Amino acid sequence: MNTTIDLPVILLLFSPLAAAIISICGKFIPSRYTEWPGFIVWIAGSITALAAAFPVIASGATLQYSLGGWAEPLGISLEITGLTWIATLTDIIIASSAWLCTRRSGQSTPLFYFFFFMALFSLQGVLCTRDIFNLFVWFEVLSLSSFVLISYDRSLISRIAAFRYLLISSMSILLFLIGVWILYQLFGELGLVQIGIKARALRTGGSPPSYSRAAGAAAGLITAGILTRAAIIPFHTWLPDAHSAAPYQVSALLSGFVIKAPMLALWRIFDAFSFPELLDLLIWIGGICALWGVLAAMVQRDAKKLLGYHSVSQMGYIIAAFGAGSRLGRTAALFYIIAHALFKSLLFLSVGRVTVGVGSRDVYAIRGGARRFPADTFFFIIAAASISGIPFFAGFTGKILVTESLYGHPVSYMLLAAGVGTAASFFKLARIFTGKPSPEEPSPGEHGSVQEEDTKVSVSAFIGMSIVAAGCIILGAFPGIVDRGIESLATGSTRMLKASFIDWYSLSHLKKASFSIGSGFLLSFLLVSGPGRSLSHIVRGLKTGLNGSLRLILLGFLVLIIFTALSY
Repeated sequence: MNTTIDLPVILLLFSPLAAAIISICGKFIPSRYTEWPGFIVWIAGSITALAAAFPVIASGATLQYSLGGWAEPLGISLEITGLTWIATLTDIIIASSAWLCTRRSGQSTPLFYFFFFMALFSLQGVLCTRDIFNLFVWFEVLSLSSFVLISYDRSLISRIAAFRYLLISSMSILLFLIGVWILYQLFGELGLVQIGIKARALRTGGSPPSYSRAAGAAAGLITAGILTRAAIIPFHTWLPDAHSAAPYQVSALLSGFVIKAPMLALWRIFDAFSFPELLDLLIWIGGICALWGVLAAMVQRDAKKLLGYHSVSQMGYIIAAFGAGSRLGRTAALFYIIAHALFKSLLFLSVGRVTVGVGSRDVYAIRGGARRFPADTFFFIIAAASISGIPFFAGFTGKILVTESLYGHPVSYMLLAAGVGTAASFFKLARIFTGKPSPEEPSPGEHGSVQEEDTKVSVSAFIGMSIVAAGCIILGAFPGIVDRGIESLATGSTRMLKASFIDWYSLSHLKKASFSIGSGFLLSFLLVSGPGRSLSHIVRGLKTGLNGSLRLILLGFLVLIIFTALSY
């Protein structure tokens, strides 16, 4: 059931655009008159829109708005669904926390805030659009905004990382656009609903094999383009460098939501396209992504690169659950999207403040962070416990949902192994908070530049990070309520907030968590030992350059296109 109500959709989409316009006015008038007003306009407009939309969404309906009064297929139509509502709420929490953490840093400039809110504007467009061509347009706006944010400190490293991101992003979106063109040639439609109707008719109506192969190839091109934006192996090579080069507040936004929005777009595309063979492949891609990403993360010396590779690994959990294709799989994927957005953004904010404060990102050199940054240490413990899967935190319950959705599948064992590596990585990273500070802080070297930042968290940053930390605890302490709410809103069911059928803290689940954490703890000693450091140094030297990254991505596109063309 669709309901045509203009105001919530308009507010949700255009609140970040209004905030961006207000922010850029700080170039011409004192910025103190634009920074907080821009933020307030965005967050008040977005929350008001969600509150107004909730009664409709909770009843199982959706809200639609056609720009200029032109309905589909002639005009541009936007929609708030239960999926959009949940994703937007998560986006508000992550983005507001990141924005509040910029208040006493070098990023608090009108130009930075302009592109920050333009990124949120494009993210909202990705979540709300109902046609595949405008999805391309929103992805392009997001790409350009992210490019500026990644390169904002104007260092050579950040410019190179931003250029690499832009080049890979442009190549992938070109191939995405070719897929859109093929679909338009086949069906004469760009709306996701209309494409879905004709795609199902094509698959069941005995059409010529060439039509099916063309539709399958188009699905492969579009899927690969989206997987590149989501940093899924083998399309992931841009992400670790972008994370390590960007300001830590931008990294929180990138990992917290920018790489999640493409997965939500893929969700809506697969609602239109019935393609179980491709979903089966995505399960295996997810397992490989989780395992390879964590192996790469464990050997890193740069704290932000370690977190960046873990973003690749954690996206593997999401894509594997999504590939399960069941209602439980979709719920698990969305639950883990929210959980990862919360704990990974909190990790970037807490670790980022420490590394900026000491002028280094070398996990072997930094010591005594807990003494200089007590509040950040507290937030790091919550986030690290979550991602490591410690009971009563978000990652523990999220991983239970993912493994339940993959029950009996071999990939579930790959995810268990990835969990061991994740725990090892964060025991290793936790060393930056232990011990006594060195008499002389490590020199920045290749791991970052010294920036003036108070070791005390500002009130605004503390509030923002506390909200994110609370989310990590709520998802772990009350998983049944959150799970049922997510499932009800995302699927349009009116059965809300009933007890979940999963025994979250069963002995079996606690044993698995104990095995992962205990094994990870032991493995962490090997990682920081002399031989472990030597081996890590050798592995880090096996870098994929820009040309290698482009070849890897093209190979991934080619394999996916062949698979989808032959199996659709």
